[in-house]
Amino acid sequence: MSDYKHYVNPKGPGQLCFVTATCLDFAHLFAREEVRTRMCLSLLRDCKRWRASLFGYVVMPHHIHLVVRPDASQTISALVKEIKGNASDRLKAFLTSHEREQLHQQAGLGRNNFWKRSFRGNPLYTNEVLEQKVRYLNDNPVRAGYVSDAGEYVWSSLYIVRHGFILEDESVDLSKSLEFYRELLSPSS
Repeated sequence: MSDYKHYVNPKGPGQLCFVTATCLDFAHLFAREEVRTRMCLSLLRDCKRWRASLFGYVVMPHHIHLVVRPDASQTISALVKEIKGNASDRLKAFLTSHEREQLHQQAGLGRNNFWKRSFRGNPLYTNEVLEQKVRYLNDNPVRAGYVSDAGEYVWSSLYIVRHGFILEDESVDLSKSLEFYRELLSPSS
């Protein structure tokens, strides 16, 4: 039996990172639009609450990518622990029985039965690398065949940026983005 691979993430507080977090067993928990929207809301709420700067994100059917800088007092591990834990708590109630069944094999094996145990957080030291990682995550939906233009994928930072929800430092405007995703969940009048 091989050992479980656990990534070693940056330890310094306030470190800008490219993050990948994957659903347990690659379960497609974000396959439905409603759950993807709720994942965006959860992510944005936590970034706002913990004063993190979010420069890019995408929610795919079984994983998320982020380019995020935690507050100067927080490590990337602490921030992602909050994001993953809160998303799990917030989203479980909205999963269908079929989606829950994808996690059934892991039931009882620990407190976390939504996300893979670890995540990958690669530190970003230059603007060039930051821009490359944002392009990479924004192109995920195109590579997967969901859209032909990355800016059409609603559950990504590129969609949000194209709608003008960006701050002077080029991070995502968390407040305006939260409003946008909340409106997506509102019943049409």
